[in-house]
Amino acid sequence: MKVLFLCRGNVGRSVFGEYLYNKMTNTKDAYSAGTQLSGKEQSLSDLLPKTQPVIDAMKEEDIDVGTHTRKSVTEDIVNKADIIIDMAEPETVQSFVKEHPHRIIWSIDDPKGTSLQEHIRIKNEIKGKIQSFRE
Repeated sequence: MKVLFLCRGNVGRSVFGEYLYNKMTNTKDAYSAGTQLSGKEQSLSDLLPKTQPVIDAMKEEDIDVGTHTRKSVTEDIVNKADIIIDMAEPETVQSFVKEHPHRIIWSIDDPKGTSLQEHIRIKNEIKGKIQSFRE
């Protein structure tokens, strides 16, 4: 089952979802994208220091996301997904995403610009939702 995790910038929430899901399932079935990327597709390491809390929060899970490259959501990416986990702000979500028959909306705060502790809290919230989703 292919699972697409979405958030606005493909920096925090969707990255947490993709990498946690893949580790928890021991697969590469999850991938992620952003609904409203500002600028070009860059790795999280290219966006330091603002992405440092994301990278550090995932180090707690022994997961390196520094090389993750941000991607914009496209119809092709959506069409490959069996399920979409949408954590993006509603006003940023494209109609082709909204029309997907297996779209699940998770209301998760955007950690952008917050502390490492807030990033860890959000990462743990997503991890808990993935555990419940898989049961």
